[in-house]
Amino acid sequence: MTNGRIAKYASIIMLATILSRFLGYVWKALLSAFFFGSTSDTFFRANTLPNMLYNILVGVLLSALFIPFFTRYLVKEEKEELWRLFSSLFILLFLVLLILSGLGILFAPQLSLWLNPTSNPGTIDLTAKLTQIMFPALLFLGWAGLLTALLNAFQNFTVPALSVVAFNVVLIVLITILAKPFNIFSAAIGWTCAAMAQFLFQVPSLLKQGFRLSLSRLWHPDLKKIAILALPLLISAAIDQLSPFFEARLTSFLEAGSFTALRNAGVLVQLPLGIFAMSITTAIYPTLTGQLARGEMNEAKESIRWSIGASSLFILPSAVGLIALSVPIIRVLYQYGEFTAIGTSLSAYALRLYAPGLFANATLMVLLRAFYAMQDTFTPVLITFGGLALQIALYFALIGPLKVGGLALAATLAAYFNLTLMTLFLRRKIGPLRLETLIPSLSKMLVSATIMGFACYFLDRLMVNFLSPDRVLFRVAEAVIVIGFGLALYLLLLYLLRVKEVIPVFQRIKRVFRGFAVAQGGKNQ
Repeated sequence: MTNGRIAKYASIIMLATILSRFLGYVWKALLSAFFFGSTSDTFFRANTLPNMLYNILVGVLLSALFIPFFTRYLVKEEKEELWRLFSSLFILLFLVLLILSGLGILFAPQLSLWLNPTSNPGTIDLTAKLTQIMFPALLFLGWAGLLTALLNAFQNFTVPALSVVAFNVVLIVLITILAKPFNIFSAAIGWTCAAMAQFLFQVPSLLKQGFRLSLSRLWHPDLKKIAILALPLLISAAIDQLSPFFEARLTSFLEAGSFTALRNAGVLVQLPLGIFAMSITTAIYPTLTGQLARGEMNEAKESIRWSIGASSLFILPSAVGLIALSVPIIRVLYQYGEFTAIGTSLSAYALRLYAPGLFANATLMVLLRAFYAMQDTFTPVLITFGGLALQIALYFALIGPLKVGGLALAATLAAYFNLTLMTLFLRRKIGPLRLETLIPSLSKMLVSATIMGFACYFLDRLMVNFLSPDRVLFRVAEAVIVIGFGLALYLLLLYLLRVKEVIPVFQRIKRVFRGFAVAQGGKNQ
């Protein structure tokens, strides 16, 4: 697959992801507006374990491990074997998740006590009830993730991306409708129903591929290979997902709303990662897997460098913009209802210390895919374990002087530590990556982003004197004008500095305007 075709798939995924991430922000903003404070903190603590297991099974294990196995049968045109393997995984996943859900429901009270060490019995009981409502969602989220892996192997990236849109739409609707009669339970009920919608949304596309559930021989020879590869990957993912547990527990010692503020800041950091970095790495993963399987090391390294450069084009200005405009962005997105200026201050503070880690996390996504494509799941375990140990140590060292910002800064420093190790280990495995060839372009991107950041910050300070942030319309106008100005300035600076990665962007813009001009000319004739 050529870089142009990869870029096409990445664009499709990016558009769907923009929509899903925006809707993801909407339901979290609704949650903050209705219940900000100890109540919203309780929901996020209750969601910690179900969400952790979702990220392990869907975000890491299913998408990273199963795609190479599915792709191999597609390349060999052995669809019957593919359906056998998929059927085995479908049933096995159901049994595993059924057991995990049952254990989660059973031990929810004990889990809630650990997550709320400073809370009263009423809050602990509420956390347990919310946890029990959300655990059954794991069954549908696991199946949805399995379908996503299969459809990606078929080069279908659009439907899986839109299934996340369906998840968020259902959650938004149910929170809005049920918030008054069911209070915070509306979010927990919505989460489980949304998981079901995400699974069902992908089923028609699976059936179009001619899928037949095979129950005659449930054991498949590849299950043993998958289990061997999955063990270190599961350990790595579980280690990586331990940080939310510590965040949930440690924020209980801080002022009410701190955990929600940390989550809100995390949503904004994940937005560019999901839209840009994840879109590019998802699109390139099947290609990278094929290149490494065929021993095409130079081509694989070129794909890695292209992915890092392409994602950095968007990630670097996103990081600088989130730092420079942390307060107006949080204010326009979240400061409604119960979410007051105090919540804005807490969230913006965390955001400024989260944002510098964007580049490290985006690049890590690319390098991790290279290890997974080579079916090396052990090396990432070692790196992740070291990074988590450092992150937890930094949590305890920084939470005292920096409060909620210390947790965000710890995550940022750990990300760069992981990136350093990941680069060194990958270099030893496949040889020099020649990442130094990216330095000229990355330097120009960073300079352009920095100038943009300063310009946006001072423009925002100036506009506050004319547009009072106390009025919602003025608040929105302020953010739109400043962000639009920043985007235009960044693109102009990239063009003046001749950054090669931005040339296709301007070529596409020119084609759009040329097509518009031709259409207008046709109307005038």
